[in-house]
Amino acid sequence: MEFDNHKQAAMKATIAEWNSNFYEDKGKFIRNSLNREKCSIVLDRVLAAIKHFQNVVGPSRSPFKTLDDLPDRWKSHYTPIPSINSNIYSIVMAPITEAELLAVINNSPRHKASGPSSIPYE
Repeated sequence: MEFDNHKQAAMKATIAEWNSNFYEDKGKFIRNSLNREKCSIVLDRVLAAIKHFQNVVGPSRSPFKTLDDLPDRWKSHYTPIPSINSNIYSIVMAPITEAELLAVINNSPRHKASGPSSIPYE
């Protein structure tokens, strides 16, 4: 009998916590409902991975060094369009610097990253 009372009290406490989370902490409610753990990204590891791929792995190697090396069926797709000024691409083709990356990360909203499930890890 005492065990049943304890079980019932524990169930009521859990239900009360779920109800509270539903209204006050949606992220916790969803995580608990889906039995998921809170995940986070450690930015220093991201930066270490970026440095690794920049310094150790390096850029991808293409067997095609020039436009003339491409197979004929692809040349027309990659040949620059004469009516478009080629200088418009210089900004987007410039490598992203670490300072630019850090500026974007630092200016991003806090606690808003969501994974493939679209559930934010808040």
